[in-house]
Amino acid sequence: MTSRTKQESADPTIHLRRHALGVLAALLCLGAIFFHFRPPSNSFEIMCESACWRMAPVTALLWLAYYRILELPQWLVLAVPCFLIVVVLRPKLLLFAAPVILLILFLKPRPAKSAGKKQAARRR
Repeated sequence: MTSRTKQESADPTIHLRRHALGVLAALLCLGAIFFHFRPPSNSFEIMCESACWRMAPVTALLWLAYYRILELPQWLVLAVPCFLIVVVLRPKLLLFAAPVILLILFLKPRPAKSAGKKQAARRR
């Protein structure tokens, strides 16, 4: 059983959330195309145009990676937005944060060996 079917069977609204993200991404893309052919005339339309251009790709990526995002550890889901806020507010801290991010990426915990494999290794 794949992780996708496990997630869908656990909560039936997960499938609908992914579809909602897809619809939102399509609407934002249509808004960006609309503003490309009809340039904005006031500040509110300029704000809407920039929101469409910025959020359409982000929402489309979230839609594509939705099931993988659900598999992320809880601490990482909280750590990434905090990291982004710190980097946006204080870009110089990126020099100190980059090695920490690299350590997190490369120093992953090793999967635990099963009891049967441990006993078989001891017998040899």
